[in-house]
Amino acid sequence: TYIDDIVNGIFLTALRFEKSYKKQSMSKIYNLSSNKPIELNKFISEIEKNIGKKAKKIFLPMQLGDVEKTHGSNTELKKDFGYEVKVDYKKGINNFIKWYKEYHKII
Repeated sequence: TYIDDIVNGIFLTALRFEKSYKKQSMSKIYNLSSNKPIELNKFISEIEKNIGKKAKKIFLPMQLGDVEKTHGSNTELKKDFGYEVKVDYKKGINNFIKWYKEYHKII
């Protein structure tokens, strides 16, 4: 999930919660996610495309603590606050790499 979408979700919930805090439960937990799981290989592929290099990958068996699949659901956040993801993972990777190159003067 792109950082701008995370910040937007936090801001949205804080702003609406402040206006109607008596109606909301103080203990409700929301998942800030894109609601769309991305396969790790697709994510790596997009990074490779954006930097113009192939990653050196070494595939190992599952390690202690690894999980096969994770998936966040922002359904409650959307229902309660109208949260919408605005930046998909491809655009987010592109934005991050552009920022990183500029920040570290790699361009």
